[in-house]
Amino acid sequence: MKNFLIAALFFGCASISRIHAQGAFVDLAGRGDGSKRQDTTKQDTEAAFKAARQGNPAPLLALTNLEGRKPEARDALYLTWRAFALILLRRDAEAVELARQAEALVQPELKKYGSSRAMDEIVRVYILTGRGLEAVRYQRLLRSSFPREDDLANSLAWLLATYPDAKVRNGQEALQLALIANKIGGFRDPSAADTYAATAAECGRFEEAVARQREAVLRGSRDPDWNAATRAGAQARLKLYERRQPYRQAIGREGLLQMLRERE
Repeated sequence: MKNFLIAALFFGCASISRIHAQGAFVDLAGRGDGSKRQDTTKQDTEAAFKAARQGNPAPLLALTNLEGRKPEARDALYLTWRAFALILLRRDAEAVELARQAEALVQPELKKYGSSRAMDEIVRVYILTGRGLEAVRYQRLLRSSFPREDDLANSLAWLLATYPDAKVRNGQEALQLALIANKIGGFRDPSAADTYAATAAECGRFEEAVARQREAVLRGSRDPDWNAATRAGAQARLKLYERRQPYRQAIGREGLLQMLRERE
């Protein structure tokens, strides 16, 4: 997926918003304002996120410190990561403002460059801070801007099926989007199958949810992009569906910690 915001970024992710990432690398050398900041290495980034997974936001705050400089479009990803650190500190209102600032920075580039990791993280900040309707609004914008990207359909389906606020959920729309996301892969992608199972459960189709979730668990056990936390989460969802209960994603600080563990 194209990413114009940074010189290099590698997230081994299963889908937009359904994040099962395997680390990150960011190089911010050479800034447009003539300033020169020490390069951010893969080790710096991994160390900051390792600390964040343990509930310590300080390294991530240091990593994303823009030193009083006016942010540019290339800084949008850093703004969302800084928002994650603020969520760990339960400063959700400040985190939301950073997400909105990042959204404004990337907006002019939507059609020119395509979807990016920063856009994914903007959605995630809205989700984690309880702004579900904002998350849906922005996810729909991305979906309409890039209609051929099946992972965006998968992301919106997951959000509409699993968000804890009933005002945000729409099971029938989520189910149709999940079908679109699975159309090409034939349910071979474990994350897409996982999403479909969640949408089926939201619609009360628990037998179908169990069948699809078993497929997701089986395929995920062989998928190198699924770590132990991701596999455990999928297995827990299977047990929910067997008890005829839908899945609700966690938000807030606990939701962020869960997400970060699945990125390890």
